[in-house]
Amino acid sequence: MAELDPTGTAVPPEQPTAGIAEQIRRGRKLFIAMAVAYTLGNFNDNFNKQAVSLLALSHHHTGLPGVITILFTLPFLLFYATAGWLADRFPRRNVIIISKVMELAFLGLGGVGIMTLNWPLIVTVIFLMALQATIFGPALSGCIPDVYPESYVVHANARLTSATTAGILLGVVAAGLTLNLKGTFHGLPLGRLVAACSLLVVSVIGLLVSFGVPYRPAGNPKEPFPWAGPLSSLLDLWGLRSDRLLSAAVITYTYFWFIAGLQILFINKMGEVQFGLNDATTSYLALAEMLGVVVGALAAGNIIAKDNGLWVTPGATGALGLFLCLSGLAPLFPGHGRIIFLLSMLACAGVAGGLMMVPLGSFFQTRPEPRKRGRVIAAASFASSVGLLAAGIIYIPLQKYLQSSTIFVLMGLVTFPAALAVVPVFARRKPGEITSEVI
Repeated sequence: MAELDPTGTAVPPEQPTAGIAEQIRRGRKLFIAMAVAYTLGNFNDNFNKQAVSLLALSHHHTGLPGVITILFTLPFLLFYATAGWLADRFPRRNVIIISKVMELAFLGLGGVGIMTLNWPLIVTVIFLMALQATIFGPALSGCIPDVYPESYVVHANARLTSATTAGILLGVVAAGLTLNLKGTFHGLPLGRLVAACSLLVVSVIGLLVSFGVPYRPAGNPKEPFPWAGPLSSLLDLWGLRSDRLLSAAVITYTYFWFIAGLQILFINKMGEVQFGLNDATTSYLALAEMLGVVVGALAAGNIIAKDNGLWVTPGATGALGLFLCLSGLAPLFPGHGRIIFLLSMLACAGVAGGLMMVPLGSFFQTRPEPRKRGRVIAAASFASSVGLLAAGIIYIPLQKYLQSSTIFVLMGLVTFPAALAVVPVFARRKPGEITSEVI
């Protein structure tokens, strides 16, 4: 129903009422702690993973990055139903703070593993950090509709995606620069020492900031515990089938994260192995793509008005396929021109990825009714984790037989029909249709 002013006249949807404007203003203040906590967590996750992946490649464990991806994905598959239950059953602020305490403890162990190159400890911490991220994600994402009106959620997510992507790219680049530090400190390798200490310092800051996340009562205090674990997530996904738009969004989100996971693995291998770049320069390849994601996310916030924004997805998917194909042609260029071309194409692919992520992620927050929000977000994240797991599994045999550049061309070619498939589903919808099929 349209908002009415005191005279009974309908307020145009593009002009927010004074009450909504005030809610947005208050929400921005509360949003800062949420965005910083999420960004610092993403920084640590990706700093740790990139540092471990680069260390593995430099010590000739070329298959280990795929194993790391699998281990980082498993907790999402095993415990996302539990994470969704926590986000609905308890105040989300409490869940966020507890998960930040977990992060600090786990990365303390991770620092020891990096310092000693204890690979069993390193991969165990990868698994534990994924468990922490599993718990953190639905709780934090579920907070956004608590502080903003539905019409502003896409804009909030655009800014959150930009901030968290900046955290990702800073983590990836900082890992490469840190490991490139030469020398020792009291007999300890300086690069690995600085990496271990950085993880702890950022964790402490993130924990302190998390206390600023706004408190809201539990969404559904009587939510039953999902004893079936992953089966509960599968059942939740099956339950979405009656909502054609939501189920299509989940499938698209899953495919996106499959491609994203696969290309990150092959970006590192392309830089380190195929092109013989050092750790820092290899990290710049990921930096270019993540900067593109920031631009794409901000563009999505500006392009999308008050509809669900899913109409952006087909074009963005097609553009992603195009730039992945072009990235795979980098070996055709000589010398420094090869790296410049590759950086440009990866940045453009990142823009397309940002345009895909924002409307899809926002839709999972606004589509379900509040008491089911955590479950739906967790189910969608479970599905995307299946995509990441598939990427890690496929990487292990592919990296033995195909050049990284060839994989990029293949990824692009497969993405083109995916873009065509979603065209009839994600046609432009009117603002009032955002929640017309709420489950």
